[in-house]
Amino acid sequence: MFDGQKTVQIIFIAGGGSPGRKQVYEHAFSSTAYPPQAHLFMHNELTYTSTPPKYIFFFCVQPAAIGGETAIADSKEIYSKIDPAITKQLEDRGVKYSRLFIDEKRLAEIDVHNYQITKTWQLAFGVQSSEQAEQLARQVGYEDIRWYPNGDMLIKTKTLPATRSTEKIWFNQVQGWDPRIAADANAINENLHLTIQHPYEELFQYYPQGCYYGDTDEIISYDELKHINDVTWSCAHNLDWKAGDLLWIDNFQTAHGKRPHVDNNWQRRQILASLADP
Repeated sequence: MFDGQKTVQIIFIAGGGSPGRKQVYEHAFSSTAYPPQAHLFMHNELTYTSTPPKYIFFFCVQPAAIGGETAIADSKEIYSKIDPAITKQLEDRGVKYSRLFIDEKRLAEIDVHNYQITKTWQLAFGVQSSEQAEQLARQVGYEDIRWYPNGDMLIKTKTLPATRSTEKIWFNQVQGWDPRIAADANAINENLHLTIQHPYEELFQYYPQGCYYGDTDEIISYDELKHINDVTWSCAHNLDWKAGDLLWIDNFQTAHGKRPHVDNNWQRRQILASLADP
């Protein structure tokens, strides 16, 4: 039996998982609402929590008009191809993930190019008071919680492993949580290219995520993250979707991502996802 309901609840409570997800059925939700022109980086699901799911199910309701393939990669192969010096650093030090949630009162201020990857803390945690949001964040493992005068909420996880070291499996999302890599790879927000020299956390206004080494607040270097991003995509295999297709992934063994896509008035990409533990 799979405890799908438990895991679906986790993804909405734990900071909402990826931006833009909507619960469609009791145990299924829409896949990540990422800007269609962007690559959704290769990753294992919910590695920024202490309870990542064992399995992911994807169901294709409607493929994109053009592109939108789901990419998958063997996490053992990724581990074997990452520079061993980088792997050792991350294994020894772990990683922390940080995310900015805006106050819903500021939605009108958000750049239209950034809106799809930005989430309010009210939506992420399903509450209206900052006290309740902070309580829920701490319940699921966020240890460093900061509130800004404008009502925004910055959260940082406890130190988490970057690999499943007993099995030598790459198991993290560090490159995809970094605004500098997003600026290079995704063209999500042109303002990132103009502000990339600003202090790191100022970039969260344009791409609301970041990552650090777990034993300090030291930022993981751009060169290391670019190497990781390049290797993960070099291991990827594209899967074309047809309506009715079902994909079952072992999240502990397989990374996944998405290629850019184009929709039209008659055909809009719709992929549903469900998470489960045995």
